[in-house]
Amino acid sequence: MVVRPNDFRIGPLVLGNVRSTDGDGPSGDPEWPFGRKIPVLLPARSRVVLAIAPEARESAELQHRTTFVQAVRFTSCFERVPAWAYNGTVGKTTFFPFGIRLRERSLCLPMELWIEGRALPVRRLVPINRRSC
Repeated sequence: MVVRPNDFRIGPLVLGNVRSTDGDGPSGDPEWPFGRKIPVLLPARSRVVLAIAPEARESAELQHRTTFVQAVRFTSCFERVPAWAYNGTVGKTTFFPFGIRLRERSLCLPMELWIEGRALPVRRLVPINRRSC
């Protein structure tokens, strides 16, 4: 899986385009004024939970279908099985359209990635709408 300059890796998971400084902008919600589309890429046969770290839960929320939450489970597809969204088979990486809403336009967001089979999460400080933290 190729990680581009604006992407950010946490363990096996890649958050797409988070370092770009041209974020998606105002959300229209005064409580959560900023939103950002962040595609998630995950290797085939992976099961993880991406979470906002407890100390940052007032700063950001993750998109889950039609609501926002503090943690989201991602289960990637197996390789070479028929895809349901397009004609063909699933490859080595599963792509998830995803988003986040923020109280600030730019921040260093502590996140945790819980990987199935591991007792402790991978913790990283994720640069949202900034080059580094």
